[in-house]
Amino acid sequence: MSVKKFFNPTTLLPFICLLLFIQGQSHAAWYEATGQALIHEGDKGAAKQRATEEALKQALMFAGASINSVQQMTNGLLNNDQITVRSSGDVDSVELISEVWHSDYVTVRLRADIFPQTNQCETSPYTKTLSTAYFSNNQAGHLTDGGLSEFPKALTHKLEYQFAQHSDSLNLNYIAPYSAQWRASQVESDVLALSKMSNTQFVIVGEIQDLSVARDAPRTLTFWRGERATRYLRFNMRVFDGINGGLVFDKHYQTKAPWNFDRFTHIDSHSMRFWESPFGESVSATLRNAIDDIDEALSCLPQTSRVIQRSSDSLSIALGRDQGVMPGDRFFAYQIREVSDNYQSEHIQYTLHPGEFKVTQAYANNATLMPVDDTILANIQVSDFVVKR
Repeated sequence: MSVKKFFNPTTLLPFICLLLFIQGQSHAAWYEATGQALIHEGDKGAAKQRATEEALKQALMFAGASINSVQQMTNGLLNNDQITVRSSGDVDSVELISEVWHSDYVTVRLRADIFPQTNQCETSPYTKTLSTAYFSNNQAGHLTDGGLSEFPKALTHKLEYQFAQHSDSLNLNYIAPYSAQWRASQVESDVLALSKMSNTQFVIVGEIQDLSVARDAPRTLTFWRGERATRYLRFNMRVFDGINGGLVFDKHYQTKAPWNFDRFTHIDSHSMRFWESPFGESVSATLRNAIDDIDEALSCLPQTSRVIQRSSDSLSIALGRDQGVMPGDRFFAYQIREVSDNYQSEHIQYTLHPGEFKVTQAYANNATLMPVDDTILANIQVSDFVVKR
């Protein structure tokens, strides 16, 4: 495959700028797309059609919607500034917002109301990557009974072990060696920083809210039985998208079990003695339930990775054979930034680079991609993103 490294006047140059807005509970979204196409031999009509069709196609593909009716919708849009689509369950309407003619190219801006079907999804063949820090603990005094000062750290490593044992599609492959506080005012920036540093797509935020022990004093007539104790655990697990900081999972978990240690015994939270106790086994079962829930929540989300290196004709991404990436797989590349509307509300803007990229080499934890067509790589930067659709 030959790759053109310089501007070619015969090459279609679409540029797609996507604005995603979530509307209410239905998760409908509208996308604005700007397409550009060169005017060949003075044929303005053909240039406008190419720009319109490419913009609409890329917007639909990026949104995960059907592209079967792109040509029909494009033809309808060229005849009318606005059309209502009744034959597709993915698109409600398409509106031509503006067209600007330049000396040798045309810029077309359109808006599409896209409603991707969410009843089912194609399970990704790739392993999604996650990172986290040690569970934070809001009740330091609860660690005293049993001497469980290491429990937040041990709980995090047990979660890592349970992911490895019980999930084929998720991999907790990085644990930051500290307990993060995850303050509400900066949780998004902390999540984005950890995701970027660890080259992972998702970040788990775990917070222990209760680790108390309830002890029942022995009754006078049965004093020889000693006191009975029950230990409680309640924690919250949130999962954030490390690419845009969005919250994708949030659930509280709790369990309780007999605590067969007296108040003066210090237990190693990392030991088999602890994890094979009734309380340890109950905690392990609760973690497995959480993993199942997270697995289900992330199963329909697209596979995304960062661009970690760019040359004149290829990209390197932070996904490889360990995550299921194989030569021949195809990705889109895009940028993300926040924009403000007229009401000063913040929205995420996706700028999609034209064309597709194909994996030519796949290594353990990274892969090399090259353009499928004559796509120019000059506008793609390290820390941009690729997505598998």
